[in-house]
Amino acid sequence: MLPASSIASTAASLPASAPTSSPSPGSAATVAPLRQSLAPNGAGTGLFTTRSFMPGEVVLHIAEPLVAVPDEKHIRECCSGCLKWKPGDKEGGNGDGGRQLKYPDPEEQEERLMKCTGCNIVRYCGKTCQKYDWRRAHRHECPVFAKLQPRVLPASVRACIRLLLLRKYGELKGESGNTVWRGILRLRGHEEGHVESEKKREMIPLMAKAAQTYSGTAESEELVRGLYCKTLVNTFSIAAPNGTETIGNLFDPYAALFNHSCEPNCTLEFSGKEVFVVALRDVKEGEEARIAYVDVEGVDVEKRRKELAERWFFDCECGRCKTEMRKKGGGGGGWGA
Repeated sequence: MLPASSIASTAASLPASAPTSSPSPGSAATVAPLRQSLAPNGAGTGLFTTRSFMPGEVVLHIAEPLVAVPDEKHIRECCSGCLKWKPGDKEGGNGDGGRQLKYPDPEEQEERLMKCTGCNIVRYCGKTCQKYDWRRAHRHECPVFAKLQPRVLPASVRACIRLLLLRKYGELKGESGNTVWRGILRLRGHEEGHVESEKKREMIPLMAKAAQTYSGTAESEELVRGLYCKTLVNTFSIAAPNGTETIGNLFDPYAALFNHSCEPNCTLEFSGKEVFVVALRDVKEGEEARIAYVDVEGVDVEKRRKELAERWFFDCECGRCKTEMRKKGGGGGGWGA
């Protein structure tokens, strides 16, 4: 599983300790400081440390996540190559009548986003990002976006389309790519949980069918529907540097292995599409690295557990939840006082 909680950061706030980079997209090699193993309490596979970490130390750095896309609201003010956010970029053409920068920055104002002349939808901060994204997948999705514009597909559908395009044309070929693809298919999608919601029961087949049609994949409708559910459950929402809004979706099968705790020992920080997993406290060798999928500070335990059950389909059994449920007099899950 993977959190979709929004955790803001800026490059300036990142720890000075040297990060450990993840495998590049298409590679399934294990990152040295972390190992995969079964987690307790039926949490599936988790990531465990192979050495100790101090507070503020970078446990994992994912420089090139498998898929990162701006959301619908920010697609015209985010670079689709590096996911850096340039709010209210007038010259770059954000399609809103040239509103003023919400968070003025003289240096940012000098950097204008360039739109793709093929689809007139996605934007880039320069030729390097444009060429990178074109080679990676945009050359295949550009004609689709052009036909649909000015409409923009939901970020969840575009992320699923990217995965299918990478499988069909790009990064997920060869033995290493096949290994990554198998890892994606092993992730939990909780289709049975999704169908219990009337809204999702109607929405998911439509979204999955759109991803299947627009990607031109040869994969079956059943597989694509399962893949779409996996992206819903195992996706990060990337927060803007100001921390007040989310700007995109990020999916990476290795990062998806981080499990939840309401007493996390690690947190996530973003710089554009780059992901940094940072230790919050001393983490012992052999300890599972866990993050919080939801806001935990100042949030009632029943509210936390309800959100986790509705969005990630599990009942949290961490020590904090047990203690707080006992104090409320509700043992939940057999936690009697």
